[in-house]
Amino acid sequence: MKQAVDAGRRISDVADLNLEELRALIQEDWAALPPGASPQVPTGSLGQVSSQVYLDHCLKAVDTLDRARLEKLLDDAAMSFSRPVLRRDIIVPLLHTIGDRWRGGELRVVHEHMASAIVRSHLATLRDGFLIPESAARLVVTTPAGQLHEFGALLVATAAVESGWDVIYLGPNLPAEEIATAAQLKQAKAVALSIIYPSHDPRLHEELRNLRRYLGKDLPILVGGRSAKAFKTVLEEIEAIFLDDLAALTAKLEEISS
Repeated sequence: MKQAVDAGRRISDVADLNLEELRALIQEDWAALPPGASPQVPTGSLGQVSSQVYLDHCLKAVDTLDRARLEKLLDDAAMSFSRPVLRRDIIVPLLHTIGDRWRGGELRVVHEHMASAIVRSHLATLRDGFLIPESAARLVVTTPAGQLHEFGALLVATAAVESGWDVIYLGPNLPAEEIATAAQLKQAKAVALSIIYPSHDPRLHEELRNLRRYLGKDLPILVGGRSAKAFKTVLEEIEAIFLDDLAALTAKLEEISS
């Protein structure tokens, strides 16, 4: 009985451990079990517990500008979780938290830039791990001119690849004519834009109108991001498709490709 109480107490304290201590604790608990017995996790599945641990430690690595640790944490998480879970439970909340803290003045530009570079590389690795057939529908992904944050676009690119699309990722901050040129040269079936920061850019209205004019009236323009709703009027004007989240994106991509 005492062993069970001790194990439960240690599991409840898991958020205070680093990843090496967590692994050692799990191995110790498993070794203490009788032959053939299964470990019991009092607070849900181990995956649910440790996804929060990964996220907390990723944020600490950003705080301390510990590039090597953040890279290692994301690599370990990629081996511990499926891609959708990794994206939903670790990468998306990580990026949202970094963005909120940067805009709130809690993090400096250098923190945001370091995290951007590492997450960009990590998501590119995940994206490149898929074998996409030559016949796959093509999607151009970018942020329009003046939109400097590419986290949302990277997540869109990764989710689209997971849905079987051939993604042409162009990075952030591209003028309408460049986006349209890429879409036409690659014979894209849709264009996806992320709008995050700045949230009120008067120049963006004309950029979006120009993009529709260059693309023609039939090619779908998919738009998401935390600041996209601020441009609702012009998005309706150009008949863009507003998407609330990545689940809505996946559903719309399936509809377009069918």
